[in-house]
Amino acid sequence: MGPVAVRHCVVLALLARVPAYATAHVPGPQAATYYAQRHSNLRKCRIETWKKTTDAVHATGSYVFCQLWAIGRPAIPSLRNMTPIAISELPCPLTEGEIASYIVAYDTAAHNAVHLAGFDGVDVHAANDYLVDQFIQSVNNTRTNKWSGAVAACVKAIGEERLAICPSPWSAFQGMHATFSYLVRALRDAHSHMANLHITKARTSSTIDVIPAEHENNDFLHEIWHKGEDASRRIFMSAGGDTRETALNTAEEKGDLVCSFL
Repeated sequence: MGPVAVRHCVVLALLARVPAYATAHVPGPQAATYYAQRHSNLRKCRIETWKKTTDAVHATGSYVFCQLWAIGRPAIPSLRNMTPIAISELPCPLTEGEIASYIVAYDTAAHNAVHLAGFDGVDVHAANDYLVDQFIQSVNNTRTNKWSGAVAACVKAIGEERLAICPSPWSAFQGMHATFSYLVRALRDAHSHMANLHITKARTSSTIDVIPAEHENNDFLHEIWHKGEDASRRIFMSAGGDTRETALNTAEEKGDLVCSFL
């Protein structure tokens, strides 16, 4: 999977945990222990503290990717005395200059995570109505200009083999819902050597379990991802409410990594 040799079909899902100091947003001392047991744009102080965490994970013989997560409109203004931003008029739109600055921030964060903090790759959070997802979804993307670039910025910084992306095609969390055939096809054609494509199943919407309709599954995305040149080396990572039995079935029937079991 990209630069790492994975010898199993079960991996730990992306985590959104808060073992950090509220003032400086720097990981606390328990972060290294927490991630070692289970395995933002990184300023110097964050790089140094996250390096302790990646060292602890690597000491167990495991690998760890850094999730790059720009919040956008769901942000809580009181935490940093800021106005939430979004890609269009809800709650206030990003200017073109601000979008360009976010692309640079993804470039910097990816470089710092891999080359300075010791992560094995990065995973772009593109789900659940956070900033990247807002560009993907037709529900709230009312822009008439042409903007993209977070994925390309990360590829430029660390190479596509260290990049993964995690959209949520079935999640209605925070009002989002769309299909993703075009996105997956574009990622496959533009970055065919990505570390993995990480897709959440229809049986979960953020932290809520749902009962999907019979047709609501990721088979169509799995098929798109595994077409074309180098199809055998592309990894499709599946997540969402698996039991031991369903995880084993997915791994055996589809040959995918199963992202499960927090």
